[in-house]
Amino acid sequence: MYQIKFSLVLIVTFMLTVFSSFGQDKTIVKGVIIEDGSGSPVPYASVVVYSKTTNNVIKGTNTDYDGRFTLAVDSIDVYIAVSFIGFEKLEINNIDF
Repeated sequence: MYQIKFSLVLIVTFMLTVFSSFGQDKTIVKGVIIEDGSGSPVPYASVVVYSKTTNNVIKGTNTDYDGRFTLAVDSIDVYIAVSFIGFEKLEINNIDF
């Protein structure tokens, strides 16, 4: 009988690109979610942006088949949480806009 270990860290490589739009109050957050052990993209993972001051959900999305996501947020005082079934939830707090 084989034992499956789910002690993998969901993300080691989190490529985050942030763009500010001129004349608008939105900030675009783009990234790719990659599984630590294999380096493969994680399709359909949940990506949620939270307010650091209130801990309320601001916006959320799922990654596409290639592990990519894009979100437009109003605030820059945020953190991102990524989760997927069978993996540890990861919170990214040090986002530099």
